[in-house]
Amino acid sequence: MAGEVSLYFGNVPTVILQARAGKLRALATTGLKRTPAAPDIPTVAESGVPGYEVTTVYGVAAPAKTSRAIVDRLHADIVRALNSPDLRERLQNLGADPVGNTPEQYTAFIRNEIVKWDKVIKAAGIKGE
Repeated sequence: MAGEVSLYFGNVPTVILQARAGKLRALATTGLKRTPAAPDIPTVAESGVPGYEVTTVYGVAAPAKTSRAIVDRLHADIVRALNSPDLRERLQNLGADPVGNTPEQYTAFIRNEIVKWDKVIKAAGIKGE
């Protein structure tokens, strides 16, 4: 941390270790609820912007024509890894919330995010360059 950035929006796993070490000051988290990894940090909604929610999601995607057997195998292996006590604890300690939902749930989530952010883009008049 060189002191050259006045404000930064980063996800919790990226910045939590620096915040815990006192190298930066976390002002708020962007989820709807406080993160168990840093319960003393309020949310943006609690800080005066009701309904504010922006989250970072990590997921695995495969080409649309990938066989169901391969998708099911990948899903099972990923969920098994996410549910291993050591990995789960490490991710949660960094402020991540391992989910491991179904491929259909993840697809629905992505579709909802597209609709959500499309509205934001249109309302803000953002144009591609």
